[in-house]
Amino acid sequence: MMQNKSPINLVITFALNQELPVECIRSLGYPILSLKALQSGGLNALSKSPSILFITTGVGKKNSVDTALFIKNNIQPLYVINIGTCGNTTHKFPLGELVIPEKIFTKGSPELHLDGRFPFPLFSLKKIIPRGILYSSLNRTHTTSCDFIDMEAYFQASVFHNSPIFFYCIKSVSDHADSHT
Repeated sequence: MMQNKSPINLVITFALNQELPVECIRSLGYPILSLKALQSGGLNALSKSPSILFITTGVGKKNSVDTALFIKNNIQPLYVINIGTCGNTTHKFPLGELVIPEKIFTKGSPELHLDGRFPFPLFSLKKIIPRGILYSSLNRTHTTSCDFIDMEAYFQASVFHNSPIFFYCIKSVSDHADSHT
């Protein structure tokens, strides 16, 4: 197992501020930084070393990969959790449902299996169980072999795959990924 050189044990990534209650998170004393802020030394500017760090990645593959590589090479936490929204392709899951994808893939890349066991209890939200297949795509087109679509998770998962950093993903169904979206 990798030695964690940083006091940061958990990094939570999300694409857009609209996906999390950022003011509430800040009011609890947790820092929220962007990749640009991190690259400019934003972590060093914090008054105290956090054990949990929230990072806004921005949307899409490049932002996700760049952020994940920075985390892997500079922060080296024990865990990374990607939180965000996804579209549901099957209409089996209601809007607002929280899901933990079991598998994740993108066009032209190998499918990755995700560990559905989180490093902490999920506040007795028993409805959150590992299920479904998430497809990460740069556009809203999808394949029928998936349950959910997002634009970032696979690209982060691929960076942490086969590394000592555990990667987890939890998504909230925000829409039905169909022609009406």
